[in-house]
Amino acid sequence: MTPRTGNYTASKAALEGFARSFAREYASRGIRINVVAPGPTDTDMIAALNDEQKQAMAAGVPLGRLGRVEEIASVVYWVSQSTFMTGTTVPVAGGLELGY
Repeated sequence: MTPRTGNYTASKAALEGFARSFAREYASRGIRINVVAPGPTDTDMIAALNDEQKQAMAAGVPLGRLGRVEEIASVVYWVSQSTFMTGTTVPVAGGLELGY
């Protein structure tokens, strides 16, 4: 874990737990709740970083690059069409979820 990211990590875990809890609660009503967990993605926020910072961020991703917005969007669409899935977190993070 990167130093000084405990609050960020805790908030992501809370969102996953929140989604799982509500997925269980609302499944009987046909409401599905899932989470898409993107990794470092080439967005306007990342564009504000200098090249060295971008390269360092990409180097930490097992696939060796930042994600593209289109890649995240395609998974969001797929999850929205997956009618027999609820309470699931789908990582789209270039392998970051694999750990070290």
